[in-house]
Order: sequence, then C-alpha cells, then structure tokens
Amino acid sequence: MVKKYGKNAPPTEVLVILDKSGSMWPIQDDVIGSMNAFFSKQKKLAGKCRVTLLTFDSEGQTIYESKDIRTVPELTPESYQPKGSTALLDAIGNGMLELETRIRSMETKPQVLVSILTDGMENASKEFTLDQVNALIDKVKKADWEIVFLAAGIDAIASAQVFRVGNTLGIPFSACGTVCSSSAGMRIMGDAFSIHLANFRSGSKSNFNEVLVSVKQH
Repeated sequence: MVKKYGKNAPPTEVLVILDKSGSMWPIQDDVIGSMNAFFSKQKKLAGKCRVTLLTFDSEGQTIYESKDIRTVPELTPESYQPKGSTALLDAIGNGMLELETRIRSMETKPQVLVSILTDGMENASKEFTLDQVNALIDKVKKADWEIVFLAAGIDAIASAQVFRVGNTLGIPFSACGTVCSSSAGMRIMGDAFSIHLANFRSGSKSNFNEVLVSVKQH
C-alpha cells in the first residue's frame, strides 16, 4: 500500500537537470514558459520543498541551489540561453554528487526526486563516464531517490533508443518518456512533471511514464 503523507509529508528535495545545448534554441521560449508554469503550480502546494536547478550545455551551470520552491525565480531568456554541446553525464554526475553532499549534512533527511530533461545524446562530457554515472545512480536509488528521464525532440523511430539510454543509466522504463520538441511537447512535459512531483511530495508516488501517457491523451 502506498503511504499518503498528507500534512505530515517529509520535506522534498528536487534536482532538475535541464538541457540548454544549442539544439534547444528553437524551443527556448517554450521551455521557459513550461518550467515557469510548472513551478507556479508547485508553489501553491502544501509541504516543504526545496529545488536545485542545474542547466547544462558543454558545461553545467547551477541557476539556484536547494531553494525554497515558493521563492524560486522565473526562468528568463537571460538565465536560459541554449548554446554549445551536450555534456549530459557530467551534469548528472556533478549535480547528484553535490546534492548527496548537501543531504548528508541535513538533520532531517528529505525524500529526493531528480528530473532530467534532454533533447540529445551525450557528446561532450569530460569528468564522468557512463559507468561512473550508472554506479552513482545505483547508489542513490538504494537510498530511495527517484529519478525520471525525459527526452524531447526524439522522433518515433528513435523513441526506443531513449528508453534504452535511460535504462543504460540505471533508470527503469517506467521512469522514462519522450515528448515532441515543440510548444505542445514542452507543455506536456511541464504538466507531467507537475503531476508526478505533486504525487511524490504527498507520498502518493506515481509511475512517471503512465502520468506522461495520460497527459498526452488529454
């Protein structure tokens, strides 16, 4: 039986790893709008939730770190400027290690959700290998972290590859999904993330892929 915490929900720590490589440029405004709508919905929910937003291209950049979700600033064209290549493994590795270090010093341990959005495959990492990231993901999963992986702009022919990449990272099929690289796709992404995180924060945890499919159908 899934435990529903209600008002007694433990604090939630969220790490959003957001691709801003050059190929995201055509949907820059759509990504900004979707992410801002996502956070606007989450700010209205009860319970403690802190967010770290890490964007990445050839390098990673922390926009804000472990910030109360009610005070996170909106993304803007200045804070989200797509360029460069896709250092996906470095973003995942650095982001999760930094979060793990912060949590280690917390008196009250939070429940943790990591959301990864990318529109391309790894092509620029210098610090982390696939094996290292896989080992790290395996480690945090044993600490009950949840990780979801979403690919944008992947056509139907390549959809199976998205799930294969997610699974290679140690992320189960049920936590992977794809959306179109478009305004509609980004809106679906934001709605699905919002529903999934709301469930996660309340303790009524959901299957991310099922949530995404449901949102696509409505």
